[in-house]
Amino acid sequence: MLNIVYYSNCQYAGINYFLQDAIPNKYNTFHLENYSLIKEKKPIPVDTIKRADLFIYQPIDKIHGIYSTDNSVENNIMSYLSPNCKVISFPYIYNSALWCLIPPANIDGYVGGFSNMDKYVNREPIEKLKSQGYSLNDVIAMYSKGEIDFDYENRFDNSVKILKEKESICDVKVIDFIVKHIRSRKLFFTQNHPTTCVFVHIANQVLSILGHNNKYDEFAYPDNVIKLPGEWPTTTYDAKYWKFEYQIHPQDTWYIPHIIKIYQNYIV
Repeated sequence: MLNIVYYSNCQYAGINYFLQDAIPNKYNTFHLENYSLIKEKKPIPVDTIKRADLFIYQPIDKIHGIYSTDNSVENNIMSYLSPNCKVISFPYIYNSALWCLIPPANIDGYVGGFSNMDKYVNREPIEKLKSQGYSLNDVIAMYSKGEIDFDYENRFDNSVKILKEKESICDVKVIDFIVKHIRSRKLFFTQNHPTTCVFVHIANQVLSILGHNNKYDEFAYPDNVIKLPGEWPTTTYDAKYWKFEYQIHPQDTWYIPHIIKIYQNYIV
C-alpha cells in the first residue's frame, strides 16, 4: 500500500482531503507536524520517513538543523527518504494583510520564518500613536471613528513578495491564484488557514505532478470542508480597503481588547 508522508503544518489536511478521492488506490497517510518537531525538539521518526513512497512537504530553512529540508544540512529530515520516494514541495501559505491586527502566533515564526511572532502582527500603528503621546482612550476613539491607518497596501505587497520567494523553490505555486481572487473570493480564515478553494488549487497541481487527470472545481465546495479552527473577524477597515465582493459581517469591537493589550503591554 502506498505511504504518503506529509511534513508540514495543518495545511496538509486540505491537500489530503482532495487527494484521497482522486487517487484510486488506498494509501496510508502520515503527518509529521513540522512546527511541533522543531519547537519541542522531538526525535525524527526515521522509520516513517524511510517507508514514504510520496513525501509532500513545506521547505524548512537550514537554521533548523536536522529538521530542515535543506540538502546542505547533514542528516536533515529528507536524508532518510528512499531513493525511489517521490517528493513534492508546497509553500507555507500566509497572508497577514486582510485584517487590521492579528494576535500572536508562534507557529509562523518556527516554520514560516516570520519574526516577532510572540507579538501582534501590525501592532506598529497602535505603538506609533502611543509614542506620539495619544492616550489609550484617544486611540480607541480614533479606531472607532475609522481614523487609524493600518497600512494594508504595504502589508499585502510584503506578503506577496515573501510568498513568491517561498514558492520559487517549490513544485506547487499559489500566489498568482491569491492575487487574482483576493477581493472576489474568501481565501483565508486566519493568516495561515486558507479556505477550501486555495487547497483545491494546490491539490490539482499535486495531482498533475503525479500524473492524474482528475481536476476539481476550485469554487464548488464550502469554504471550510476540512473544518480548520478559528477565524479573525473582518472589520469596516478591512472592508473599506479591500472592497470585498463576497458577503462579510464586520465586527469592529472584537479588536478593541487587543488594541488595549498592544497599548499596555508593549513599550515603544
